[in-house]
Amino acid sequence: LIVEEALRADLLEPNQALRLIDEGERGLQSLALDTLRAIDARLPPGYGAALYTNGLSIHCHNTEYLCLNLPTDEAPASHALRIAVIHALFAISECIAAFHDPQTMFDLSNRYLYYLDDVWNCFKPLIVGKGRDEIYNILSECDRTRWEFEPYIFGVDDPQEIIPGAESFDRLVDILAEVEQYQRQFNIAANGYFQAFEATCQFQIELMQGQARTYPEHAGVYAVLAEAFSSAAEFRAAGKRLEDIYESQKEMIVEEQSSPEEGIALFGGLFVVPGDNFGALGELVDDDINNLYQNIGGPHITIMAEPGVLLEMAMPIVNAMGEAYRLIKRIETALEGITHVGN
Repeated sequence: LIVEEALRADLLEPNQALRLIDEGERGLQSLALDTLRAIDARLPPGYGAALYTNGLSIHCHNTEYLCLNLPTDEAPASHALRIAVIHALFAISECIAAFHDPQTMFDLSNRYLYYLDDVWNCFKPLIVGKGRDEIYNILSECDRTRWEFEPYIFGVDDPQEIIPGAESFDRLVDILAEVEQYQRQFNIAANGYFQAFEATCQFQIELMQGQARTYPEHAGVYAVLAEAFSSAAEFRAAGKRLEDIYESQKEMIVEEQSSPEEGIALFGGLFVVPGDNFGALGELVDDDINNLYQNIGGPHITIMAEPGVLLEMAMPIVNAMGEAYRLIKRIETALEGITHVGN
């Protein structure tokens, strides 16, 4: 059945199949291996396919990090480019193949680092727009008896133990400064993608065209970003994004360790981060990622071996993941040529 489906999906050559089928079980095993190799060739790095007695599995066996060469200075051209890239990543993640992008990793409103919520809410009104030294001075003068948050990530049992000069105090200042910087430089309003995706993408495409004229030094990047929005809209309209595929064929799923509904995406092995080397905050994200993989394992899905296993389920998933990865790599390559000013 798998071989028959592979032929229909153009993963195998008919002449090759006829010759090997005559060899019996050994020939079929060889064809199955050729099929898996063909699927592997279309999957992004870190992913593979395997055959089990109950079906075909697509699984993550390694995490992949892509660091983008985004400018960090405060120039209008740099800020416009950062926001445009994050918008494009969000569109790809939401409507082709969900992955961990900077927006979901660091934005506390998305609750990825949910245990920082109380810390951020406690200090946000005081430190918005402030640099590290200013934050240090503000926290030094605070009434610590009014601090209410879980302090375990700072290595203490009570927030009142976090005093100037202590290692925990420096860690608190570092994390707050990094969260503030991230929120200021990279945060976007994502509601449009949930409420009117096609219209939002069309608006972004037109905006990218305008930004290319306004900032001609970044025109090449904006052209790639426009392509990303166009592709995301096409996948959404055609019902080819991962969530649509899951929903339309979910009765074929035998086993899974990931699902969009649970917030652990099948494409969860890919992490796209800004070029900034976030220190303490980056450590927390890495800890979360490592805990996720240790407790749950790499994202994977096993699809029942019956008619439709390749053409209706596996290949659309593979194509969605491949398109998302292609676009992200295109963005990464386009950004490599950006010259940073004032860093």
